[in-house]
Amino acid sequence: MRELYKKMLSELPKEDLIVIIEAYQHFKFMIGETLVSESKLDISSDKALDDIRNYLWDVDFKFSDKEKLKHQIESKRGISL
Repeated sequence: MRELYKKMLSELPKEDLIVIIEAYQHFKFMIGETLVSESKLDISSDKALDDIRNYLWDVDFKFSDKEKLKHQIESKRGISL
């Protein structure tokens, strides 16, 4: 599986890699914010888990399918097909 990911990533242009990196950075930031909110009791643990699941879904890039991956990257950029 890891080799497949490496192959797919190596075939992408730099602009697409930047989109993926930015998505993961945003994911890490939002998880941190969610955990802080939960620890301050601003949101419930259940709400925090739901939020984290949603953030995780947002960075679930389909590296096994080139066309789906291309579509996901273009969606992140705001380009419609």
